[in-house]
Amino acid sequence: MKDHTYLQYCLFQIEEKFDWGKSQSWKETEFLRLSEIISKETEISISPHTLKRLYGKIKYKEHYNPQRATKDALAKFIGYANWGAFITYYDDEIRDEPQKVKPRFWKQKRNKIGFVALAGFVLILFLIQWTDTIAAFGNKEHESSFTFNTNDTIAKAPHTVSVRYNIENVESDSTYLDFDFDHPITGPAIKNLDNQRSLYNYTYQIPGYYHIKLTSQGQHLDGKNILVTSEDWFSYYYPEGKQVLWLDNQIKTLKEDGYLYQTSESLLDEGFDINSVYYVEHRIFKNFQIDGDNFEMKVRFKNSEKSGGITCYDFFLTLFCEKDIASFSLMEKGCSSYSGIKVGKLELNGVDEDLSSLTFDSDCWNNLSVTVRENRVKVFINKELVFSNTYEGSNGNIVGIGQLFKGTGKLDYLRIKDLGTNKEFFDDFEEVIK
Repeated sequence: MKDHTYLQYCLFQIEEKFDWGKSQSWKETEFLRLSEIISKETEISISPHTLKRLYGKIKYKEHYNPQRATKDALAKFIGYANWGAFITYYDDEIRDEPQKVKPRFWKQKRNKIGFVALAGFVLILFLIQWTDTIAAFGNKEHESSFTFNTNDTIAKAPHTVSVRYNIENVESDSTYLDFDFDHPITGPAIKNLDNQRSLYNYTYQIPGYYHIKLTSQGQHLDGKNILVTSEDWFSYYYPEGKQVLWLDNQIKTLKEDGYLYQTSESLLDEGFDINSVYYVEHRIFKNFQIDGDNFEMKVRFKNSEKSGGITCYDFFLTLFCEKDIASFSLMEKGCSSYSGIKVGKLELNGVDEDLSSLTFDSDCWNNLSVTVRENRVKVFINKELVFSNTYEGSNGNIVGIGQLFKGTGKLDYLRIKDLGTNKEFFDDFEEVIK
């Protein structure tokens, strides 16, 4: 709650900087402009979508508490060095003397208390009498106020999704389609819908598993999952701190001598910086028809200085599933604070837990084996059981595989087998994918 108080005052100060009226009346245009201005002045990007969450235009639990970088940007924007400096100022100057804040921020709250209490009492009596009627009417209105459908939900990239909708009875100014993709230049693909139209087309150029959401006045109305597939593996180069999936940083996927391996020389030839910390990721998306809660996976990998790695050599593997993701982060010995594991609702990291067992020897080839069955995950490294735990929740079927190296590691093979149907995906990077 204390962070919420700080945020409310900070957001009020930002609102006061502009002659745009009350933030409750801001439209998409104001949030786009504010995002651009904050990014330009602080060199920290906050998406319009995040700003709308902060100002309550999009509901997010009870109070939305953003990450520290976002709060630093907000504080810098109103003249403080960072979020900590802003909190210090608030605690010293504002907390016990609310009169120092501009009057309308505090007076509105004081003057409304009596009215709100009385109105609340009357409203409670009304709701007690009419709850069933209102609920029935609300459900009927919700069902009939919109329609939302898409064409093919599984297709090869690039794929244009046609969304057909009817929102004649919904306030269009606050009705959006969120296509679940962040463009490196234009930002999140969130489109305001026109209630006089009925079709919106969006093209996915990057393979992945996306969830299109239809929202109105901050409420989630409907959603559709879209699987954009790839024929084979595709690869990306990332400078540290900037994991962007886009055509500009896509690199040629190399399979040499039975390995999936991006050499540092090939990266240099393509114009990428190999003298700073960087990452290489390989991905593949398809309908694997393998249960993410009942499978066995085996991978052989290597990441070392000789293969182009950078200190604290690592191996990250992510399984993108229909309902959730499962991820395994292994580090070279001595760097286990960066290790981690996530399966279902189980999520552990090396900062808060002792995950020193999730490490490997960077000087040799390593074999990772994972078994997931009956809500228990077991991890073996070089045939030794290093982790075993139960988890809650469900992952659903596997629809994508992502593998990330710091630097340029090597993959020798990868095999995933459904323990119920024996359906299998295997790639040794020599033959055609099965």
